[in-house]
Amino acid sequence: MKVRLIPLSVVAVVAAGTAAAFAWPSERSGSAPVIFSTIPAAKLAPAGITLTAPEGPIPSSAAGETAAKAASNESGGRAVLEYHYAHCVDSQSANPHVDEDCWAVSLDPTGVVSNPPPGRPAQTATYSLLLIDPANDKFIEWADGG
Repeated sequence: MKVRLIPLSVVAVVAAGTAAAFAWPSERSGSAPVIFSTIPAAKLAPAGITLTAPEGPIPSSAAGETAAKAASNESGGRAVLEYHYAHCVDSQSANPHVDEDCWAVSLDPTGVVSNPPPGRPAQTATYSLLLIDPANDKFIEWADGG
């Protein structure tokens, strides 16, 4: 039987690569949450919405201003409170499922009231969030809540 010796440098590279594969976190695991001062994450969670660090490169601040203006226009001119580029997931959205990097824009919820089923009281919104596509500044989704 012939025994082959593998150079130590090859063993070290393979071992390091294997260790890195197990130690390196996936893009989604452990992603830092994106924090809005105007919308607590606890308010978005019941709606199935999570906002975490973007998975791709962050666009320019001018792109953010354009997206914020698009969100304001979509809402009939409501004031923009703040906006962040984030990885946006809505696990409760209808088709297509939202799971992408986008602009998340917090708008002034003043005057937004729910349209409840008969026999239930209307509720005033305490937050309003619009998700805007960074490629074309088009509306993706809107979430209001209390």
